[in-house]
Amino acid sequence: MQDKERRKSEAERLMGEPLLMEAFQVLENETVEELVNAKLLEDAQRRALADRIRTIRDVKQRLKSVIQTGKVYDGPNVA
Repeated sequence: MQDKERRKSEAERLMGEPLLMEAFQVLENETVEELVNAKLLEDAQRRALADRIRTIRDVKQRLKSVIQTGKVYDGPNVA
């Protein structure tokens, strides 16, 4: 239980860190701008940029999840 509370507290601290939140926002904004300006025929580049945006958003969501649950998602259990 203590580890769960420590993780929750650390995630809250990270999400409250203005520099980290600014970095997430800058990365996402820059990537969106690159995507908007990418040539239509550059499909691989556009897919990579879209994946980058999804990754940034996923990391933020996972931090929020740790704040709410105190648990880090390790992915599905694969046998």
